[in-house]
Formats: sequence, C-alpha cells, structure tokens
Amino acid sequence: MIHEEIATRLAERMNRTMYLLTVVATLFLPAGLIAGLMGMNVAVPGAGETWSFVLIVGLIAALAAAELAVMRWLKLI
Repeated sequence: MIHEEIATRLAERMNRTMYLLTVVATLFLPAGLIAGLMGMNVAVPGAGETWSFVLIVGLIAALAAAELAVMRWLKLI
C-alpha cells in the first residue's frame, strides 16, 4: 500500500512537470519559428527598414500574450 502511494505521488509530480514543460514549449515555439524565419538568408519584406525589428518583436510579444489569454480562457493555466 505504501508503494502505491509513493507511485501515485511520483506520477502526479511528473504530470505537473510535463504540464509546465508543455506550457513553456507552447509559448516559445511560435516565437522561435518567427525568429528562425527572420534569420534565414532570404529576402524578407521590410528587412532593410529600421522599424521591421520593432514590428517583429511586437508581433512575438502579441502572439505570446494571445496564447496566454487563450490558455487562461480555457483554464489551462
């Protein structure tokens, strides 16, 4: 019976850890995709403009805020 209790606690702790890692990955993967696309050696619209970096950073921040809002609305975090 003690073994089952320990196994249950370990499984709950592992589930919480995996959940946290999933939330973090969900937040950072789209930002990594956008940053990776901007880092490729291809012509990107607005690459020569001074405002394009600020626009991309704003886009990444808005995307992260939208993801957090959706996760809170769905009561995932």
